Amino acid sequence: MINNPIFALLEYDGFKKIPEFAWEIIRKIRDNIFEFISCEHRNNYVLTDVLSEIERDHKLFKQVENMALQRDSLFVPVKLLISKEENKIRVANPERALRYKSLRIEEGIELINISHSNLLELDVSNLSASAATEKILKHVLKLK
Repeated sequence: MINNPIFALLEYDGFKKIPEFAWEIIRKIRDNIFEFISCEHRNNYVLTDVLSEIERDHKLFKQVENMALQRDSLFVPVKLLISKEENKIRVANPERALRYKSLRIEEGIELINISHSNLLELDVSNLSASAATEKILKHVLKLK
């Protein structure tokens, strides 16, 4: 959602490299959306992103965690795991491009290492989206 206006303007096709200036603008959009979410308490929000083991992504994780604390919201980080084989199949799905998702497999990227008392690590290699959603909701309900 946050990336989509910029990706649409760039006519992102799932393969092009996103220029660095675009990421700077996306960060500004994200900061504004996070500021709104911090002030708006009537709704719950699910934020999704692929976070890597790099400083910028650790800062983003902390930013989201702090936003939840500021809102007095339940913060439930979910780390989705997937086999390389299944990831290749899912990433190659051309429907991803319609949602401005990458169609490139990024090799050698280490997912973020986090520890949190509410963390759920879920292997989705053999799960449908609805089955994964059920497991996540069950986890959240246990925490409430």
